[in-house]
Amino acid sequence: MTAPRHERAAVEAAKSNAATTCKAWMSADETAQKAAFGGKTFADVYGSNGNAYGKCVSGQAKEGADAVANAAQRCKQWSKATVDAQKVALGGKTFAEAFGTGANAYGKCVAAQSK
Repeated sequence: MTAPRHERAAVEAAKSNAATTCKAWMSADETAQKAAFGGKTFADVYGSNGNAYGKCVSGQAKEGADAVANAAQRCKQWSKATVDAQKVALGGKTFAEAFGTGANAYGKCVAAQSK
């Protein structure tokens, strides 16, 4: 089964963001790297060989894709929940109030939740 277009777009965005993030981490000075990685450098986390960048991008993209999948699952549950349950989950709003009633309401929810 193919994922809906908005989910595929969100996964592609996660991959693009992963590449940008990893490039920034690689070019950061050691102090910044240690701040980002809990006292470790980029090389400590991903290695220092030619595949370190690929490992970073792969790991970050997977985290992003997992976040989208989790967001999609939450949004599906919210959209099918009772009004009372929606209001509890969405800070006093119904799904329609929070994301609209149009064809893109589910996509808006997934986008908002996967940030």
